[in-house]
Amino acid sequence: NETTLANAWARESATPRASYLHAWHAAFGRYFWITGLLKMVNDGMMLLNPVLINTIVAYIDGKTPLSPVAAVLLALAMLGANTVKSLASGQYFWRGFRLGLHTRVAVGQHVYGKALSLVHEQRNEFGVGAIVSYMQIDATKIGDALPYLHLTWSGPVLLLVATGMLYGYLGVAGFAGL
Repeated sequence: NETTLANAWARESATPRASYLHAWHAAFGRYFWITGLLKMVNDGMMLLNPVLINTIVAYIDGKTPLSPVAAVLLALAMLGANTVKSLASGQYFWRGFRLGLHTRVAVGQHVYGKALSLVHEQRNEFGVGAIVSYMQIDATKIGDALPYLHLTWSGPVLLLVATGMLYGYLGVAGFAGL
């Protein structure tokens, strides 16, 4: 995977508006977006549970006519939703941390390769500390951020949907949950 990023950067640097982010996306983008789909599944299953609970409570209160078989199926749907949520969450974080590790290694290796190709005067201009910082600390920060990057879109979506659900169930009092 380290060579994947290096090869993507070699292709990207030949373009007039070269971007390291575009090279990273060419190397790891598909894996990143599939991981995002797992986050979507996780969030969907998390939002499905309150709907199922509300339907079961309405059945128990006598507000929703359901057969006993349908009520049991709703309870089994809750079990299924929680199982899928658990599996999707585990896979999401496993893939996210794995992608972070691959990115950290690829960026570190790329910086190290660039540092080796510098002539002595250029290397002295940066200093060993700066090169090591770019190679390890900055690459680690990028890698550590990747598992949580999908929260930038899923957090606001979850907030809006959950607030809408609270408003639907409780009316204006649902905004107190905000």
